[in-house]
Amino acid sequence: MVELANRAGTPADTLERLSIEISTDNALAAMRIYDQDLLVLVMTAVQDLRYLDLARCIFAATKSEAGTGLAMRWLLGQVAQPISATQSRQQAQLLVERTLF
Repeated sequence: MVELANRAGTPADTLERLSIEISTDNALAAMRIYDQDLLVLVMTAVQDLRYLDLARCIFAATKSEAGTGLAMRWLLGQVAQPISATQSRQQAQLLVERTLF
């Protein structure tokens, strides 16, 4: 997921790619139904290397600590409530254009 985001292009493209990956992931969809406790654990493991890799990826795109925190929370929300590809694009653009920079 991070490799795809790193090759995405603009900051909005990066956030959109991550959003789509999270919102369409079959394993996360199954966890929302069958393993909610583990899903909560995964979402709160802020010291996990994968979480930190994702944060570094977002920071590389946004060059902003505040923007990284906001984007991470936006993406974590999608773990619980996925959004459509269209929403991913629109919201990623809004985050970058009106919030992160």
